[in-house]
Amino acid sequence: MNIINIIVFLLAAPFLSSNALAAPQGSFLKGTVVGTAGKPLQGVSVIADEAGKRKHKGFVRFEVKTEADGTFRFRGLYPGSEYNVSVEAAGQCNFPEMNILSMLSGKTQALDDPFILRFSAFRVSPDGIITDPRTGLQWAPDPGESVTWRQADQYAAGLKLGGGGWRLPTRAELKGLYDSAHHGCPVDYQTWNPNSGIDPAFRFKCCYAWSSEMRDAKTAWVFYFRNAGGGDAAYNIDSDSYNYGRVLAVRPQRTGE
Repeated sequence: MNIINIIVFLLAAPFLSSNALAAPQGSFLKGTVVGTAGKPLQGVSVIADEAGKRKHKGFVRFEVKTEADGTFRFRGLYPGSEYNVSVEAAGQCNFPEMNILSMLSGKTQALDDPFILRFSAFRVSPDGIITDPRTGLQWAPDPGESVTWRQADQYAAGLKLGGGGWRLPTRAELKGLYDSAHHGCPVDYQTWNPNSGIDPAFRFKCCYAWSSEMRDAKTAWVFYFRNAGGGDAAYNIDSDSYNYGRVLAVRPQRTGE
């Protein structure tokens, strides 16, 4: 080492020592991401954001991907700092997260419970047609207007979406739709939520949908998506029941769709 390099090294040494002290080794965090059936999910983004008031440069945000067995591992979290850990995947309909306090430098923290992701049970075409693979039925999204039973029946029969062929569903088909939604992205029926009890893809903004079935000459059956387990009742066919009646048109799945 020549004299110039020696001088540079001696001058830089105090700064190197200071930086080494200011940048701890960091701690580790590991966990797992699974689907609702417990199957490990690969390629899910897991993000750790430093959540405390004090942010440490170089330790503020980390992102990793899950492995084939659904596991993830963070390296180098700032020791003793609070982090918000969240997961992101295409098509997810819940957004689990948790706050953790990172371990001491060099220590590993293992999360006791996995992150569980839910995904829509339905396929949505570019023109908005919703296919239920479980039942083989196709659905048109809620047009967003309250209608009487007569209006709902006319709307479904005249709908040209995807080549037409639509009709009002039976009560059994509406119950099947409710059941399928609860395999994917239902919303808690106990909360007054615009999409309560049905997958958000349907854009269903209220309480019940008309069925094709008449109870008698003046009333027709409707299906409530906000009830626990679903439920039905009958309303006058010429009433929109205080702006709550909606139409969800249905048809059999077409070949190749």
